[in-house]
Amino acid sequence: MSGIIYTMILSTVLACTCPAVPASESVKANYGLAGVAPMSVISYYTSSQLTVSGTSATCTSTGKGAASTTTKITVNQVLQKQSASGSWSAAKSWTKTENSYQVTAVNTTSGLSSGTYRLKTTFTFYNGTATETVVKYSGTKTI
Repeated sequence: MSGIIYTMILSTVLACTCPAVPASESVKANYGLAGVAPMSVISYYTSSQLTVSGTSATCTSTGKGAASTTTKITVNQVLQKQSASGSWSAAKSWTKTENSYQVTAVNTTSGLSSGTYRLKTTFTFYNGTATETVVKYSGTKTI
């Protein structure tokens, strides 16, 4: 019986100390949700992939935003090489902009020297008034 009383008291305390807060009208209008807004307002998918064959590398970056709000995406790809000290420096870079809610950038380079490489992709999503930046790294590849 004391367990039931304890549970009732705890439930009452929690209900009184955690009042419900109504969502703003803009959140309801933009997302159709009562009080719940996504962590990421503009973007929802990004990937950064590096494939290597011999001394050539193919860099593939894909970004997708909310179709109802994303107006433009800029993709900045930087193929990075690791130095002997472990730091990373740019070996090659490319930029692509799409006036759309989705983008895929594919770039290839050849004649790379031996070493460890990765692809750093910076996505900038636009919705007219706001921007959101997402940075993604590929796995490393050794030539």
